[in-house]
Amino acid sequence: DFLERTTHKTKLVDGTMDLLNYLKPKYKMHILSNGFKEVQYKKIENSGLKSYFDKVILSDELGIHKPHVDFFTHALEQANASRSETIMIGDSWDADIVGAYNSNIDQLWLNPEEIQPEDFTPTYSVRALGEIKGIL
Repeated sequence: DFLERTTHKTKLVDGTMDLLNYLKPKYKMHILSNGFKEVQYKKIENSGLKSYFDKVILSDELGIHKPHVDFFTHALEQANASRSETIMIGDSWDADIVGAYNSNIDQLWLNPEEIQPEDFTPTYSVRALGEIKGIL
């Protein structure tokens, strides 16, 4: 079954675990995903990421998808966080970065191709996860 096979596709971006070990003692972290709940929870478990995150917020459960402002508003409420103390780290320009920007949340774009956006400049842009330690 396709969905079951998808739960085992858990290859992480280089530097993920090192970054999470650096961030975990300093920040509350949450996963915001447009993925299916049947897949995402298993992927998070299978990849060894579960213990790093306080909450998992899925569009599949909310009925609202990133980049919709209501998705980010709900995530802030669930995290009991303010916009000013929040940063969205993401690799999807449209879903993560535009959504956070439209929600007045700082953005940190994982942009390995160094694409130059036309509509606005994100708060931060990095080519590799290791660069985030110099920002946060």
